[in-house]
Amino acid sequence: MNLQLTKKDISHIILVVIILLLTLSLIILDSKFSHKKIVEAPLDLRIEAVRRAWKLIGTEYLFGGPDTNGFDCSGLIIEAYSSAVEGSAYSLPFSDVSVQVLKMDFSVPLEKASIGDLLFIGEKEITHVGLIDRIEEDQIYFIDAYQTSGFIELRTYATDNPCIQGIGRLLLRKEY
Repeated sequence: MNLQLTKKDISHIILVVIILLLTLSLIILDSKFSHKKIVEAPLDLRIEAVRRAWKLIGTEYLFGGPDTNGFDCSGLIIEAYSSAVEGSAYSLPFSDVSVQVLKMDFSVPLEKASIGDLLFIGEKEITHVGLIDRIEEDQIYFIDAYQTSGFIELRTYATDNPCIQGIGRLLLRKEY
């Protein structure tokens, strides 16, 4: 029996093999991570993140700062939430993140802010993030690592401040 395969036949076989390998990979990954789910940060963890941020007020601003020697704005969010989720069924789905990626990939946009939500700030584009402490009347109080002052501090903006580029709720990984 003489079996001759054309280039088209070989291409189809390769395509089928690739699809089978991708499907198998997805099945393996799904079974490995199916006990984890991405969810919005619950209220108790948002409150705990703000408590941790309050303890850091006065800490030096340090671009890319990874520890209590100093933080930048996204580093403050990571530290506050890392501390908040410690010992819980939750974890951060990232270890380091830029402000833009934090907004696009790891938060859910909100119309109404609450304690522990993220305040995205910038004049024309998002360049900064703060952790919302509270909202009173037309003022948003937030904790941030502010480059201009050089420290982590509590600041306030009017709710209609044009620098506010959005509000988001952090997404966390939950183990089941």
